[in-house]
Amino acid sequence: MRELLIKREEFVIYDRLSYKKRFEKARQLRELTAKKIALDERLDSHIDKALKRLAHLKAFKQIAQTSTLEIVDQTDKDRL
Repeated sequence: MRELLIKREEFVIYDRLSYKKRFEKARQLRELTAKKIALDERLDSHIDKALKRLAHLKAFKQIAQTSTLEIVDQTDKDRL
């Protein structure tokens, strides 16, 4: 009988330790998931800013090119 009680107590202790390990792993997983989500949001923000900057530069380049063509056209008309 004593052996059964000892075995039962060992099992209970093992079960508690197992539960604590699972709880700790779940906590770590939640932390890692939160960090990954934060990183993804920061990367998305940086990508959005870079795309906006690229769009502005492209628009500026088109405006500058159009202005240059207008100046060249005006110069050609003045020569005639």
